Amino acid sequence: MLNRHPPYWLPMLLAAALTLTWQCGCQSSTSTDEAEEGAVEQPAAKRSKSTAKSRKTSGEAAVASTTPGKSLTPDDVWFPDPIKVALDKSPLGGASTAAAASGTPEASVKPPEMSADKPKPDAPTEGGASKPGGWDLVTADVVTVEVKQVKTRMADSLSNVNKYNGQYKKNIRMDASVLAAIATIVGTKNDGASWKGDAKYVRDLSANVIKEASGLEKKHYDATKTAWEDLDGLLSGNKPAKLPDSAPEVPFSETVNRGGAMLRMDKAYELLKQFSTADALKKNQEMALHEAAILAVLTKVVASPGYPDIEEEDYQKIATAMEQYSAEAMTAAKEQNFAAYGDALSRMGKSCTECHTNYKG
Repeated sequence: MLNRHPPYWLPMLLAAALTLTWQCGCQSSTSTDEAEEGAVEQPAAKRSKSTAKSRKTSGEAAVASTTPGKSLTPDDVWFPDPIKVALDKSPLGGASTAAAASGTPEASVKPPEMSADKPKPDAPTEGGASKPGGWDLVTADVVTVEVKQVKTRMADSLSNVNKYNGQYKKNIRMDASVLAAIATIVGTKNDGASWKGDAKYVRDLSANVIKEASGLEKKHYDATKTAWEDLDGLLSGNKPAKLPDSAPEVPFSETVNRGGAMLRMDKAYELLKQFSTADALKKNQEMALHEAAILAVLTKVVASPGYPDIEEEDYQKIATAMEQYSAEAMTAAKEQNFAAYGDALSRMGKSCTECHTNYKG
């Protein structure tokens, strides 16, 4: 007959099984809690790095515990901590992948803010980074080249009365205005010439040439030629016996004829346009740099206080644009970037047209 009562050992077996199950469940819960805590405290990027390091360490341990010097499996086959890896909610590939998965544009992910002790970078000007400019463009080389050109043209313009009659409204006023502007800059704003100590006299003698070249006939020719001879001698290191009583500093508008300055600006632009190929720009790089510098500087001069229209917003806007485009042409010529050079000249031409349409003289 079969024994209908359970064996005396069955209750003991069931109690032992329940105890073992409860202990395993507690250990699994504790491991899960620790993994979740680590996942919250560590940023996604650091978790990825930590996981990779754990994989390598675990792989090295596996190698050491089996066959020294030889791994039975690659390091990335087994996860060293599968529960922690499973709880890691950070997407693979970082923020870009997260944005793609959620349908949110990547641009919506904000970059880290700059710290208070680090200033924000200056915004680049239109057309690129900051460009060369200002009175510093009147270097010793620019002064030397320009004065030499002025002397050559003046010698031709004053060679006889007929030449003078044809040139006094153009080349003579233009060249004297350029010298007056350069002398003002050299005397008060930089050290671009060896005659800095006599710059105020160069400035006022240049203004005197402009004053005398006021009409036709021999009397105006003679007065202009005499005024030029005094100026030419001073530039050559031979001071005239009588020099004007000159103030240390005066506004450009008192000595520089705006019409004459603009004639020189037009001449510079026309010369820059001649370098219409990359090869031509390369062969004439020095001339391009010089003419662009003169154009930038004279633009700054005619935008200075004292001239008509100076308070108009459009006038200042045109002048600022022209000065910037001239600086961009200089940079392009220096770097032999013909595409950028052509672009600067194209925008320069538009500014010239706008200026000539609205402002003259």
